Amino acid sequence: MDMSDISQVSPNDINQFSLPVLQEAGKRYAPDALLVGKMTINQNGCQSQWHLILDDNQWDWMITDKSIANTISMLLNQVSQTLSKHYVVKASIAAKSSLTLEVSNIMQHSDLTQLMDYLKQLTPVQNVQLSQVSGDVVQLSLQVRGSLRTFKQHASIGQHLVLKSQDISNNKLTYQWAH
Repeated sequence: MDMSDISQVSPNDINQFSLPVLQEAGKRYAPDALLVGKMTINQNGCQSQWHLILDDNQWDWMITDKSIANTISMLLNQVSQTLSKHYVVKASIAAKSSLTLEVSNIMQHSDLTQLMDYLKQLTPVQNVQLSQVSGDVVQLSLQVRGSLRTFKQHASIGQHLVLKSQDISNNKLTYQWAH
């Protein structure tokens, strides 16, 4: 937290899970999700309570263990499973659509191979075809399940693709490949 955050959020806001206050304070970071938690440590171990907010969905967990490390590990596992289920369910029930992707900063053949492999492992991506190569920019045609928003959410998780622009009317997204 910096001074701006500290002036907007008090420890009591966190302890009380004051979501409107916490969400307002987090707006400048443009988070995809918000995870709020509190942890109490005593002679019996660690007790924690967590609240995850993503879009209009919310999940709550209470995690207790003898060690902080195990508590955090169980939390990360729970968040990972929850987000995976959330994104897979959305992608599996959505209709297929075509998408054009333009990706810059593809400097070597290995970059192109990594990009293709990365796209193929994204849940909504059904098919990837290389359309054009021009300098360090490649153009790809994708078949995806779901909307542009769903694809963008999945693409942002690995932090390899940095969104530069979007043309919603033509289903085209422009990214930069981050090595």
